[in-house]
Amino acid sequence: MFRLAQGFLQRTGIYEVVPWKDIKSVMGEQGYFEEDRVARWARKDWQLARRVGKELHAEYAMVMERARLKRDFLWEMILINVETGKKFEISVPVPAGSAENYKEIVVAS
Repeated sequence: MFRLAQGFLQRTGIYEVVPWKDIKSVMGEQGYFEEDRVARWARKDWQLARRVGKELHAEYAMVMERARLKRDFLWEMILINVETGKKFEISVPVPAGSAENYKEIVVAS
């Protein structure tokens, strides 16, 4: 997911994306990239995302996830101001959860 988002954001020219190696160096061996990804980042009002963002000298943290709740597929994106903690969230249902349907929703969000 990181590589896809990074490529898209860099192509738009709007955002500078922190390299994966820099993120891993800040995260160390904490293992926040496996199960319950968004749940772990979201704990204590996104404290982890804000801390990592500050250590990387970022202005914003962007968290994206494809999710499934029962039969429904969702695309979720959270943009967090690292300094203030204010956030913008979007959650969009994805018809049938197909890759083609995700592409359009990701671009729109």
